[in-house]
Amino acid sequence: MPEIFSNAKRTALKWTVIGIALITTFLSAEEVQFTFKHVPFPDGRVGTILVTSKSTEGHRLTTCVYYSDPYDEYLGQYQNNHFTSSKADTLKQFCLVHYQERQKNKL
Repeated sequence: MPEIFSNAKRTALKWTVIGIALITTFLSAEEVQFTFKHVPFPDGRVGTILVTSKSTEGHRLTTCVYYSDPYDEYLGQYQNNHFTSSKADTLKQFCLVHYQERQKNKL
């Protein structure tokens, strides 16, 4: 029986399949970003929360960055690799719950 594909064609086909798999994984990633202004923080300050929540197949990351209004002081950030959401209210509450756990040095 004749060989349908030469070695070069098999190699090209293999890399094409790998490339499609990588692109599919990249495109299936979901990332949302929200900015919440004039938020009362648990310590009495009022500020802004920048939140990014990203989910890919098998990986999650949500980052909350806190500033005092109007962006004049960096208050810290909190990261969690077990939680994601695409809902604004859920992410805002998540960031407020973890405000006291923020790292004051930039990560």
